[in-house]
Amino acid sequence: MRIRERKLANGNRSLYLDIYSKGVRKVESLGVYLVPENTPLDKMQNEHARSVAEKIKSERIIALQNYGIANLDKVMKASMPLLAYLEKYASEGNGLTDSLAALADTYIRIPMQGSVESLNAAVAASLLMYEAYRQRR
Repeated sequence: MRIRERKLANGNRSLYLDIYSKGVRKVESLGVYLVPENTPLDKMQNEHARSVAEKIKSERIIALQNYGIANLDKVMKASMPLLAYLEKYASEGNGLTDSLAALADTYIRIPMQGSVESLNAAVAASLLMYEAYRQRR
């Protein structure tokens, strides 16, 4: 398992994992980016990005040892933050798929007024987290 870089059009570099085990290769984008190092702050940001990538790599190595390459996708889904999961597996335009909705413990409706047709996943999640915080104060 190696952390690799992909150069982007804007000059930044995207970090990803190149996973190879038992003849099977998988690639996982980490959503972590390096910027051109023009200032000391850029260098610190890149050091942090590399440490985040190393942490993810360590988690994937443990998951690979415990569950094998065949189940690695399930492990990655299970450890994914909620917003990242929704962004990857839910379509805001069409709502949740039936299979994804079936995994829910409960359904929540966010009342909207006026001409608001829908909310994107990030806004909806933010409202839910705020309401949970408000109720627990």
